[in-house]
Amino acid sequence: MDINELIQKIVDKLDHIRDLVNQIKSKINGLLSHVPPFLHWVISKVEDLWGKFCDKMSEFWDWFTDKLAYVGDPFLLKDTGERWNNDLGGPAHKRAGEVDSDDLMVDDNWTGSAASAYKSKIGGQKDALNAVGRIYASGVSSALNTMKTGIWIFWIAIVSALVVAALAFVAGIGAEGTIIGIPAGLLAQISAVVGFLLAAGGATVALNFAASDSASALRNMNNYSDKWPSFALG
Repeated sequence: MDINELIQKIVDKLDHIRDLVNQIKSKINGLLSHVPPFLHWVISKVEDLWGKFCDKMSEFWDWFTDKLAYVGDPFLLKDTGERWNNDLGGPAHKRAGEVDSDDLMVDDNWTGSAASAYKSKIGGQKDALNAVGRIYASGVSSALNTMKTGIWIFWIAIVSALVVAALAFVAGIGAEGTIIGIPAGLLAQISAVVGFLLAAGGATVALNFAASDSASALRNMNNYSDKWPSFALG
């Protein structure tokens, strides 16, 4: 399953929940229109719970206002991380193994002060190339993978929370089959929305931690890694 398929599942589940809310409203209105006089106390109770349910549903829909516009792409992050290793890290590490005075032609074809000066810089070049492979490419790849995992776990958690909420809505509709059962059904549905919002909040915190860890790893790599040798910069 790719990220687009996962997001489509979320969109489908949201449409399902929207239909369930309409069913709840229609069912409650139909029952309350036939409330006998001795059960009029139920009406005020239902009105109070319905108001709370609508407030929570407003929070529910507000939470999704901007989330689906910035879903992220964990597979692109994974591919980019692999390219850092395969296209840069691996070749740089291989090249570092080839930068050795014993393997170069300097001793055979080049003598004098210029050759000596060049040979003295070989170690710095080798260290720099090793740094590209072991530190930069590996570090960037690791940071991107952390972000990839964070995004994937976030959306999996949201899908799971939506499934649980939808099941609770269905169960609540079953309880709302009678006038007396309406308050119990609404309470279950309110609890379902609250549960989703708590789960979504927890998933958001976890995603923020992943993003923070990735950003910190990249900053630390840049701050503490050896820079490219100045003699190679011209």
